[in-house]
Amino acid sequence: MALTHRGDSLVSRALVQTLQRANEITELLAYYQFQNGLQGTNKLHRLSKQLLRGVPLAFNHIDANQFAKYNRAAEVKLRDALFLAHPKAKDAQQQRAFDQIATRLAAHALHLGNGVVGVGAAALPGWLLAETGVPTQLGKAH
Repeated sequence: MALTHRGDSLVSRALVQTLQRANEITELLAYYQFQNGLQGTNKLHRLSKQLLRGVPLAFNHIDANQFAKYNRAAEVKLRDALFLAHPKAKDAQQQRAFDQIATRLAAHALHLGNGVVGVGAAALPGWLLAETGVPTQLGKAH
């Protein structure tokens, strides 16, 4: 699509509507890398302008809980996507989530919906615990 719709914003607008979870951003970038045969340290340096415009907009539709839940070790990490896209945070809470990803704190964060709570919560900063409601011990809410 990026090759067909050159010069308009269709691809970037479609990305915003399509990418609903944080892991979809990294999956899209990994697919683009694979399809274009990009390897090594420069594997994501030749992205289309439409992707470079759409991915930051998609970052703004994802909340901190999703960033914590889907920030996993993979070929393309959420941190790589963040540094590549340079999204502008829409508020202070989202900026803190971006900072977490950049400093790799989000890897320790836990999502209440995945059935694992309490493990590693002591490694989280206090403001994150307060915002997400992650319990510091099993059965005990912070």
